[in-house]
Amino acid sequence: MPYKKLPVLEIDGKPVAQSNAVARYLARKYDLMGKDEWDAMICDELVDTLGDLKQEICYYRMVENPEKKEARKNQLLNETIPFYLTKFDQIIGKNKGYIIPSTTTWADFVFTAALENYEYMFGASALDKYPALRALKRRIHSIPAISDWLIRRPFTNS
Repeated sequence: MPYKKLPVLEIDGKPVAQSNAVARYLARKYDLMGKDEWDAMICDELVDTLGDLKQEICYYRMVENPEKKEARKNQLLNETIPFYLTKFDQIIGKNKGYIIPSTTTWADFVFTAALENYEYMFGASALDKYPALRALKRRIHSIPAISDWLIRRPFTNS
């Protein structure tokens, strides 16, 4: 493990770290970048913006003072998260359930994993106001290889 953190992908006996680096590598290898450089940039933009939201949620999880934590949670649930998820939902809705219109990209997979974590943290109804995000997650989970993995994957508490 190069940086003592997961995920790590081993390629030809060489470990490669960082989830987005691994995702982009696999996307190039398996034609999941979109049709051109513009599509690839939009994927990068949205995944990086999702990273901004994840960082905000991470800050909340690190707060130890109960009063500050509750205030931070209220700000997250009432302002920060709705801001980002509404924008993402609009984009994916406009693109009929995809990050990039009519094609599955690596960004769809990244978003699906993040949405699953979001529901784990904030409850099964957390995506009720975001039908396009919920549909994206459902679409990716219906891919046969992913559906099969979801049935047999071990439970983790992260």
